[in-house]
Amino acid sequence: MITGLYLSKWSTIDPTKFKTENNGLPLDFAILRAAGGGYADAKFESHRAFFEKTPGKDGRKILLGTDVYLGYAPGSPPGKKQAEDFWNIINKTGFIGDILPEIDVEHQPKEITPEGRVASYWPVPSNFMTVWLEPMVKFLQDKLGYSPMVYCSLNIISEFFKNNPPGWLLSCPLHIAHYGVSSPGFKFWPEWVFWQSTNTTTWPGISSVCIEKFNGSRAELEHWCKNPVVVVEPPPPVVIPSTGELSEILAALERTEKLCKEIRAHFN
Repeated sequence: MITGLYLSKWSTIDPTKFKTENNGLPLDFAILRAAGGGYADAKFESHRAFFEKTPGKDGRKILLGTDVYLGYAPGSPPGKKQAEDFWNIINKTGFIGDILPEIDVEHQPKEITPEGRVASYWPVPSNFMTVWLEPMVKFLQDKLGYSPMVYCSLNIISEFFKNNPPGWLLSCPLHIAHYGVSSPGFKFWPEWVFWQSTNTTTWPGISSVCIEKFNGSRAELEHWCKNPVVVVEPPPPVVIPSTGELSEILAALERTEKLCKEIRAHFN
């Protein structure tokens, strides 16, 4: 596995203290929040600019990905509108990143304490999948030509996806969040691609980040970036026989039935 970071508007970069390695682990990639809940992330452009001009260890490029936090609270734009806004933000320069863009599915805070902690979350609407998530996935599939990633946890799979993720969602590579374990748990997807292994922590020169892992080597990540997962195609339509063909089929069935009766009568 190789190591990366997740950054959002809560992350602050100090270029004078930034290091490309921490505890012997080089930084190979970064996933940057670009939008969330109908707003543009205030630090996305500065974060992207920093990593685009800052090489990693041994001069290697720090591969970049983008993220949209899907909001569903009352008043949030529907999924397709959030997807359009996200696309316009990340595609502003014509470069959408090295890593697949991803949809971040998690609970949306409702009340925040004076200390900055979440006191409650908005309940998950019954039409979350049809109004918010599916339109966002489909829009990005149309733009990209392949499925975006989906970020979630085991609890989200149970509560939001009802332990029954549809095929269009399973076509999205899985970015799983699972903290305090040596290996992430997951279900329904054949494998995980990225793993958010910590909640908010720090990296030399950057505050309020999450540690990410890619399920493979640097070379495998570079290959995966260039060979994204193809959108799962729907099954071919059922061919309904014409009236003439149906008549022939029925006649053949009648002949078969008559023959079976003759055979049974012969042996009785």
